[in-house]
Amino acid sequence: MNPGAKRTTAVHVLFAGVAVAALSCVPGVESNDFPFGGNVPPPPRLGTPPSLVDVVEADRPPPAISGGTLQVLGDGITAVASDPDRDTIYVADLVPGTVRVSHALSPGAEPGRVVEDGSGRVHVLLRGAGALLTLAPGSFAALGQRPVCAAPRGITWHRGADVLVVACAGGELVTLASDPAVAAPLRTLKLERDLRDVVVRGEDLMVSRFRAAEILVVGPDGQVKNRLSPSRGTDFGPVPGDDRASIEQRTTKPGVAWRMVPLRTGEVLVAHQLAVDRPIKTEAGGYAGTFCGAIVQAGVSVVPGSGKSAYTLGDAALPVDLAVHPSGNWGAAIAAGNFFGHGQGQVFYFDLAEVEQGASHCGRGGVPPGAFGGNQGPPRPAPDAGVAGDAGVGADGGVPPEMEEPIEAREPAGHAVAIAFAQKGHVVVQTREPAALEILTAGRKILLSLDSRADSGHAVFHANASGGLACASCHPEGGDDGRVWHFADVGPRRTQSLRGGILATAPFHWNGDLKDMGHLMTEVFATRMSGASLSPAHHRAVARFVDSIPLVAQGTPADPEAVARGKALFEDPVVGCATCHGGSLATDNRTVDVGTGRAIQVPSLRGVAARAPYMHDGCAPTLAARFAPGACSGGDRHGRTSHLSPAEIANLTAYLETL
Repeated sequence: MNPGAKRTTAVHVLFAGVAVAALSCVPGVESNDFPFGGNVPPPPRLGTPPSLVDVVEADRPPPAISGGTLQVLGDGITAVASDPDRDTIYVADLVPGTVRVSHALSPGAEPGRVVEDGSGRVHVLLRGAGALLTLAPGSFAALGQRPVCAAPRGITWHRGADVLVVACAGGELVTLASDPAVAAPLRTLKLERDLRDVVVRGEDLMVSRFRAAEILVVGPDGQVKNRLSPSRGTDFGPVPGDDRASIEQRTTKPGVAWRMVPLRTGEVLVAHQLAVDRPIKTEAGGYAGTFCGAIVQAGVSVVPGSGKSAYTLGDAALPVDLAVHPSGNWGAAIAAGNFFGHGQGQVFYFDLAEVEQGASHCGRGGVPPGAFGGNQGPPRPAPDAGVAGDAGVGADGGVPPEMEEPIEAREPAGHAVAIAFAQKGHVVVQTREPAALEILTAGRKILLSLDSRADSGHAVFHANASGGLACASCHPEGGDDGRVWHFADVGPRRTQSLRGGILATAPFHWNGDLKDMGHLMTEVFATRMSGASLSPAHHRAVARFVDSIPLVAQGTPADPEAVARGKALFEDPVVGCATCHGGSLATDNRTVDVGTGRAIQVPSLRGVAARAPYMHDGCAPTLAARFAPGACSGGDRHGRTSHLSPAEIANLTAYLETL
């Protein structure tokens, strides 16, 4: 038995894995439509990871996968890996394959994104602790932590100003000195919620928003000067009577920008999801579709790009990370939900020229010719501003040792969640189970920890059930994708968040028709998603994992007095909000008609500020809009608020944002 895990039962499960159908299921698509002039790739080597055979529960459920936790430093041979599963940071030397330094953090610190500054200091965001940890150049000793914001997510080093910029889920964009001795922020902007990654582009900052996959262009004055979006994709899902023309007219909308990284051209590369914009069915297979036809797909876009279709990563589930080859000509992404052999986390390679051209494929991207040794073609043009961490000089000022020449890349053996390129273009992936770094182009592995964090609930939640669709596709990081789905039989429904402990809020779904997690997994995972028929023990493991997903941490409210006034209104019997949304759960778990035309499950309001749009059909884009008169709000059957003034509504909204 592995330390840190317990095996509760041995139930053998045949996992569906990735369903690859014949090409004929997509009318009019020829084999030469796939990348690098190849034919349709062969079906993947499907396997069943141990956590989906014997039910295993970690002593403490691991956090949901976020990706982007690996950074190869400017010398090309030193890797820094954040391990949110074990709350540890590792510094490894890729040449001898050894761990130089490890830093054990407090439980729940959840280390995330990593960046190196011009002085060789390494800065690691602590997502759970709301802080920034800095490591000394060369020795990588901890120089201390600085508070940043409640929920830090992305970080970059601004070469020109020698400052760090941190993007936070609460909407804060925080500028800090690179020197950790300067603790206080130099500037804090308040943008929109759900910020993710941040990249320097000349004088501007490009800041991604996670669920919306929107990129805010922020000028030096702190104002948002433009809004950009990844490209749409092509909806290859089967529809009776389809032909090539109708396929090209149906598109998928971008959403859930898992990762954004800079390109030499000054543009950014975004790994994101694509969701169908057509009615979907809730019958068997209604979510999964067939070859490249799941309701959620994975894509890569250059922003600002050509405006053509996004490059679709075939049957990839959860594109949580990506990296650009040193040549600037091609890249690679991790699909954390896919299975290969007994590993999880498939690598997808793509040619950046194909991405810029708007190539839309159903097939898996092949490795560009000559990628691992040989002619890679001329590099893409570089912008005026350099890139942090130029390779070639070691921490002591000398030339770092050479790595061997790359060989053909292998598939990851562990559960890969992050990827980076090292010296000579070696492909390095970080695996969470086991905790290791795998140099795919050298056939070597650096073990980081012997502590197992295997957990069947976590594995099922992130598993590619069929056709590139996982639970985490619609519930990224355990929350929600912000999407309103159009169901053929029940109408529009907004994805519900799973954060904050949901078991006590049963029954589930907007209609309240699924009484517990077992019924939900059977109906959604096995039936609609075409996944495996899991055992009751697996259902319990999934329930345990999902119930452990925390709310997004909230910062201090800007106006505590407005919050107090709003709380009084919320609890006022005349207004009646607390009648249905009272108690510690902020819901009474009933299914009632609040004036919207049908009985709907009363949702918990915990964490409501982070999950716009609102109402079961997403008709209210903001909390304030939910209180506007009209059919969307339900009128005074949904809380008696029509008599409240605009100032009182603002106070009520301020209070709701603190829940």
